[in-house]
Formats: sequence, structure tokens, C-alpha cells
Amino acid sequence: MDHQEWEQRKRKLQERAERVLECTRMDTSSEDLHRDNHNLRVHQIELEIQNEELRATQLQLEKERARYAHLYHFSPLGFVVLDKAGIIVEANQRFCTMLDSLQSKIIHQPLMRFIHPDDQDVFLGRYSTFFKSPSEKKIEFRLVSTAGGAIFVRLSGCIQPSSIVQRSGQDNSTTLLLVALDDITSQKQAEEALLSAHKLTRSTIDALSATICVLDETGTILAVNKSWCDFNAANGKEQAVWEGVNYLKVCDGSTGEDSDYGKRFAAGIRSVMCCEAEYHELEYPCLLDDGYHWFVGRITPLEGECDKAQRKVVISHEDITVRKKSEALLHDFNRKLQERIDAEMLRIERLQREKDIQQMALIQQNKMAELGGMIGAITHQWKQPLNSINLLNECLRDAFEHGEIDQAVMNEHIAEVQHLVTFMANTIDDFRDFYLPSKETSRFAVKPVIESVARLLKGQLMKCHIDLTIDGDDALHTSGHSSEFKQVMLNILNNAKDALLEKKPDEKTIKVQVFAEADTIVVTILDNGGGIPEQFLDDAIFEPFFSTKGENGTGIGLSLGKVIVEKNMGGSLTVANRDGGAEFTITLPMI
Repeated sequence: MDHQEWEQRKRKLQERAERVLECTRMDTSSEDLHRDNHNLRVHQIELEIQNEELRATQLQLEKERARYAHLYHFSPLGFVVLDKAGIIVEANQRFCTMLDSLQSKIIHQPLMRFIHPDDQDVFLGRYSTFFKSPSEKKIEFRLVSTAGGAIFVRLSGCIQPSSIVQRSGQDNSTTLLLVALDDITSQKQAEEALLSAHKLTRSTIDALSATICVLDETGTILAVNKSWCDFNAANGKEQAVWEGVNYLKVCDGSTGEDSDYGKRFAAGIRSVMCCEAEYHELEYPCLLDDGYHWFVGRITPLEGECDKAQRKVVISHEDITVRKKSEALLHDFNRKLQERIDAEMLRIERLQREKDIQQMALIQQNKMAELGGMIGAITHQWKQPLNSINLLNECLRDAFEHGEIDQAVMNEHIAEVQHLVTFMANTIDDFRDFYLPSKETSRFAVKPVIESVARLLKGQLMKCHIDLTIDGDDALHTSGHSSEFKQVMLNILNNAKDALLEKKPDEKTIKVQVFAEADTIVVTILDNGGGIPEQFLDDAIFEPFFSTKGENGTGIGLSLGKVIVEKNMGGSLTVANRDGGAEFTITLPMI
């Protein structure tokens, strides 16, 4: 009941009440009239209460109607009422939105008008059957909006009494169909993308050279790639359909001399299926029509199956015959290369031994080159003690002739002679040690070795009026061939002596310092002989056969000295000009 009908009913009720009241006034007494008036008043109040309740009910009904109308029009589904001919009798707002059109332009139009031309035959072919029995039936097609865009919909429906959607002029006996249209465009796009991805995956797998199959939890083949089929067909195992074959049984039933590989591979499949292993790989030989080939079989769980107790797996087999042959060739090459390396190392060791022998010979040769000067120095050093011994003998004879010899005189004579002989013997020992070839490395004190070289040169230096001083710590030890180190010091001191004789300064000095610095021993040899020309201060001064003395030098001493210090003793030998002379610095490891 709408508001207008309610007002009409109210007016009729008032008119009736007035007529009754008019009749009552004429036929009744005042007492009756008062009673009737009271009853009417009560009745009026009751009517007013009923009226208010009816108004409240009407408002509630209007709200519910508006709510359900909103749900109907703005539902995610498009609702359409069709007659038997497929004419749209009613449509909600959602359907109008799908078509991007107004409701007034949709009502009384055939649904066919809004269906994509390619799908119209499908719809016509199924609509009559669908209309008679729509239960559990669905039709999928495309709708075309007024803007030209197409959307996929899924249509489902049910028979609806026409009285529910009756419009003016319609027959109540007409059977109508209420249909719901679900927009499945996103679903269709997802399906299309999934299908495209499946095709891409399939094409990719088929393009692989490895043979691939997928097994279910029982070991039955679910899918294989093209290489699988081609390989088996090429080797006499052509089969129309591989899907459904139990691959585990095939492996378990392997026969022949390589059957153990098949059983081991089956065990690997089961270990991955049962989650005992995440991966299994096996290299195995296989006899084909063209001979033995090597393959590697790999087993991995199918993606998404990792959390299951029993899972599907992917099997791949790859021919690695070329790799195996390459590995064999590489192994043979490495063996031959190692043999060549061993032979070359033996040759290098032999050459090194020969080089060491040559170096020792060169050192000895350098010593021999100094032999003449050394003999001259020893001769000079022996002249004085020999003269002293001769003079002592003359004195002893005179004392004997004059009867002046007693035990005290004899003891004094013998002591002086022994002192002179000891000096001469020490000189010979130093000379012998210097020219004795080196054999084994040993620990030695640096300063005493330098002092032994100085004793050999003492006579020459005194003759040339050269003052040699040696200062430092006697307890600093290093390791090496002491005779070789003596050779280095002799060469440097001789070079300093030659430079002083050439430059002739007023005071000729050579200062040797021996001191510790961190974990090393430093030896500096400084003269005041004018220094070395600047152009020779780089490594040229240590090059073999390079000499600043012209024809008077061999050019061997300093080059040998650098080899001995740096290679044989693990130290360094450098030179620089300082304080009007050359300063050689030797750094040795301290032990």
C-alpha cells in the first residue's frame, strides 16, 4: 500500500464516521449520544495508533525496498529478465554498466543485439534448450559494449514468474527467465595467459636436447618432451603414448651388464620421491645402435611438491659422451703435460745446479783475481815479523857470545818469537779461509767476519795511508756462507781503496758500521773517495761486467756481491752517494 492509497482510505473512513455521527444525533438521547461519542473517540484513537504503526511499517518497507534495490542494481552480477524470444524485460544497473549504456536503451531490446557476432550462433543454438531447463546450465560468450569493448560473461539462470517483474500491458501467464551474467574477463585473460605460458614451457622443454619426463608419486609417467620420444624412437623403443608407463618398473627390470645402473637410478628416484634427498645424479653407460654412450641422469622434485611426504619428480637424461671423451683426452693431455713439466723441472734443477757451480767457480775465479794483491799484502805483512824474528836471533847470538843468556832472557825471546809466528799463522788462516770454496750455510757473527777481511787488507791499507774503522755489535748473527760474505766485503773495501787512491783526498778514510734495525742487520761501508757518477747509481752499477775503472776492472765483483747478498743470503745490497763518497748498505736477516 502506497501513500496515496492510504490517504484515500483515510478520507473514506472519515466520511463514513461523519454519516454515522449525523444519524446518531437525530435518533438517540443525550446519554446515548454521550456514550456513542466516547466510543467513537476511543475508536478514533485506536485508528490513529494503527495509522502510526502503518506509517512506520510503510517507511520500513520503503527502506528495505531501497536496500534490496541497491543490492540488485549494484550487485557484482548483471541481472537480466528475458522472455522466450530473448527480449530483455528487465535489467539491473550492473548489466547496464557492463554495456556502458542506459537502461532505457536496453529494455525491450533482444539480448542478441549485445552479443559479439562471433558468439551469436553459439548463443542461439543453446538458448531455446537453456530457456526450457536452465538448472545447472551455463553459457559463456562475449558482450559488446556501446563503446566497442568486449567482455567475457558466464550466463546462468532460473525460471521466474512474470508477476514479479510484471510491467503494464504484460500478460501474467508469460514465462520469463531470470539470468545472472558474471564478468569472467579477468578469468579468461588469466586462462589465456596460463595457456600461453603452458605453450611456451612446452615449446622450451621440447627444444631441449635432454630427454625429460615427469613422474607421479607411484613412478608413472605423466608427461615427456619431444627429445624423449625422438631418442626412444631412434633406438628401437618407439611408443605411441608414454604417459601411463611406470618408469620405476622399467628401471627395476633393467637387464644386461649395465643393469646395476638402472637399479641404482630407481633407488635415486625413490629417495627423492620420499624426501630422503633433494637431488640425485648418476652417470651411466648405455649401449646404443652406434656403440656405447655416456649419459647423466638427474632427479629433482617437481616445483610445489617439496612439502609433501610423497612427491612428483622430474627426470632428465643428457648425453655426455662428448664430455667424457674430452675428459679422457684432457686427462691424457694433463698426464703428458705433467711428464713434460717433471722433465723440464729436472732440466731446470740441473741447469740451476750448473749455474750454482758456475757461480761458485766465478766467485772462486774472482778470489783468484784478487790473489796477486792478497799475496802482496801478506808479503808486506810478513816482512815486519820476519825482520823482527831475524833481529831477535841476532840479539840472542850476541847475548850468547857475551855470556848474557839466562832463563829469563830465553823465555822472553821465545815469547816474542811465538807472538810473531802466531800473527803470521793467523794471517795464513784468514787467507786460507777466504780462498776455501763454500760448501754449507752456517750461522756466523757479521762483525768478526768483516774484521777478518780487514786483517787481510791491513798491510795494503797502511801502505796507502788509508784509515779503516769498524764499529758495531759483535753479537749480531746471520746465516749463509761466511766465505762468500767475506768476498762481498773484500770487493767493496777494495773498490773504496781504489777510489781513494784515484781521488787522493787529504785524509783517506773508510768507515764500517754494523748495527741492528728491527729484525735485520745493517752494514754500511762509507768512504770519502768522491762517490759514484750519478748516471751509474741505478742498477747499472751491479750489472755483470760493468765497471767504472775501465780496463782495470773486471765488472764481476759488485754483480757477484748482489747475487750473494740478495739471492744466497736473503738480504739486499744498495749504494748511494753521501758526505763526499760512496756508501754501500747491506741488509741481512738477523738470526
